[in-house]
Amino acid sequence: ERLATMFFPKTLQLIIGCASEPTLYKNYLSIIKTAKNEYKVPFVGITTNGQLISNDDVVSLVRSKLDEITISVHGTNATTYEEFMVNASFDKLVNLLSNLELEKSRVNSVLPRLRINYTVNRHNLDELSSFFDVFGKYTIDTLQVRPMVDVGHTAFPHRPMTSVELNQYQSVIAKL
Repeated sequence: ERLATMFFPKTLQLIIGCASEPTLYKNYLSIIKTAKNEYKVPFVGITTNGQLISNDDVVSLVRSKLDEITISVHGTNATTYEEFMVNASFDKLVNLLSNLELEKSRVNSVLPRLRINYTVNRHNLDELSSFFDVFGKYTIDTLQVRPMVDVGHTAFPHRPMTSVELNQYQSVIAKL
C-alpha cells in the first residue's frame, strides 16, 4: 500500500515480474487491481510462466482489465518446454492459454493482450518454425523471440549458435 501510494499516481507503465515469478506472491492479483482500478495506471502487465495461475485467477485477470500478460514458452512440445521450464507442465500451459482465450471471448474483451516470450537457443531452434502450428489457435498479440545470451550463473549452459544455426534462425524469423 505504501509503495502504491508513493509511486502509482505517477506510474505510466507497471510490469509485474521480469526475472522473478510474480504469482509466487499470494496477493499478486491485488497489485494488479490496485494499479488498474484504484490508481488508474494506464498500462499494467505481468510476466510469468503461468504455472500457478488458476482458472479463477484468469477470470480476475480479465475482469481487472490487465493490459498484457507475457508468458514464457521456450518450446513447442512438452519435452522441450519442460526441459527449459523446470518443474513446469506443458499441459498447464495449454490449459492456461485455453482458459484465457475462453474467458476473453466470454466477456468479449481483447484484454489482457497475450505476449509470448520465446528464448531461442540451439536446443529449441528447430521447433520455432512450428510455433504457429502448435499455438496458432490462440490470439497471440506479440511473439517476442530472443536469442539466448550468456548472463552467467544460469541453470542452462550457454553456447553461442554456430553460423549455420544463425542462418537457420534468420530463415525461421523471416518465415514467422
